Amino acid sequence: MGKISTILMMIQDIDMKHKIATKGLFTLGALLIGIAGYSATAFASDFKYHKKVNLRVGQSIVVKGVRGKCSGTKAPSFKSLHLPKIRLGKFSDGGAGTVQSKSCKKRVPARGVKFTATKPGFDKFEIYKDSVIINVKP
Repeated sequence: MGKISTILMMIQDIDMKHKIATKGLFTLGALLIGIAGYSATAFASDFKYHKKVNLRVGQSIVVKGVRGKCSGTKAPSFKSLHLPKIRLGKFSDGGAGTVQSKSCKKRVPARGVKFTATKPGFDKFEIYKDSVIINVKP
């Protein structure tokens, strides 16, 4: 009888450890999902303003981030941006991220403005009152 009760106690102990491990894995999974959701915004691109850019034809760079309202919670859409016409390349959506806004005095959501060089030359233009000088080499 002693051996059987010892075996039963071992089985109960294993069962208890299994339940604890299962709960632990569930908790760990929930924690990882929470971190993944947080990291999408915590690690969003922090756009830098590039006043002078040197590229070769075919290369791209996110020139700057354009913010919406200071109280906004989302980056403006790329379609809503008013961008200049430029002969050396084209603009495209650089994705959502953030910028440290001087006028808002805080970090705010922004839309990246990506420039892709298509022909060599030199140009200067403005994107929302910020001057950009682009030099494209063949």
